Amino acid sequence: MTPGAIDLLLGCRRQDWQARALRALLRIAEIPYGWIAAARNRRYDRRPALAERAGCPVISVGNLTAGGTGKSPMVRWLCERIVATGRRPAIVSRGYGARDGMNDEAMEMQLILPQVAQVASADRVSAARAAVADHRADCVVLDDGFQHRRLFRDLDIVLLDALRPFGYGHLLPRGTLREAISGLRRAQLVGLSRADLVSDEVRGAIRHQVHQIAPEIHWAEVSHAPACWMTLDGRQEPIVVSATPRRVAVVCGIGNPSAFVETLRRAGCDPVAIREFPDHHRYSPADAEAIIQWFRGRNDVEWLVCTVKDLVKLRELPVDPDVPLRALKIDVRFLEGEPQWCRLLDEVLRGDRGQL
Repeated sequence: MTPGAIDLLLGCRRQDWQARALRALLRIAEIPYGWIAAARNRRYDRRPALAERAGCPVISVGNLTAGGTGKSPMVRWLCERIVATGRRPAIVSRGYGARDGMNDEAMEMQLILPQVAQVASADRVSAARAAVADHRADCVVLDDGFQHRRLFRDLDIVLLDALRPFGYGHLLPRGTLREAISGLRRAQLVGLSRADLVSDEVRGAIRHQVHQIAPEIHWAEVSHAPACWMTLDGRQEPIVVSATPRRVAVVCGIGNPSAFVETLRRAGCDPVAIREFPDHHRYSPADAEAIIQWFRGRNDVEWLVCTVKDLVKLRELPVDPDVPLRALKIDVRFLEGEPQWCRLLDEVLRGDRGQL
């Protein structure tokens, strides 16, 4: 099921009897999921010593919900800032959907941050220790690690998507929450991603709800700003916004296609057609051929565009180099809270956790 179809179902925008019946079944399945998630969190809350240390500072970037909240640009921002301080970070991830040791997010990071080591394993304690031993990392950025309680972390960052901050108000599978919203109390930093896509009133309401749950949490708001275009061979091209938007066809296999489409508009594009695939979709040669034929069948577009996460998979396939394929690289831009976040990050890297 594509992200758009999931949104229609879980957001109650489909009201036919099949959708209502399916939501009822998912609500029943939500109950045992909630029991299991709560029991696991209670175990670690009551026995903090169960969390194992990596031998260096660990900074986790995670979320409350399944699906895209913009973790990859935030992980890149963290790594770039850590590298600028003279340290050697490594990215540790579970490697969901990996093939030959790397998944799409790792491939994206390797393309953009080749100097940062990456270690993927379902056993993230061992992966973090391997990053220190094998890659001489002196700090670890744990990608998608908020629910991974077994690895001790010095700083927990949670991202909330401004467009869907609380997962339709339900746990999986009825909604997209991985755990109850009260889990925010474990975090030190909360970032509202894509904050520029909602009104001041909406941002204020989300912030109020977060601070009711976790009054001491440090808040930030960020946007996902278009940075440049990337080609199949990895070249970067500047973004030129003209009075007449460039008409494009969009292909993507990510958690939040609607947010990507909106970012394309801010890069001077008019997305007139979109072809969605499930998040982390591994494109086959047949997929690539179908996408190219779909694009060539449209006479109303100039470019075929995708995310960098899609590009690193498509470039492994036989894609005609004459097809004007571009990926939009997206960077984090802080709208609020950056100085405070930087101060807390520096304290963690120095080993000074007294003010956290």
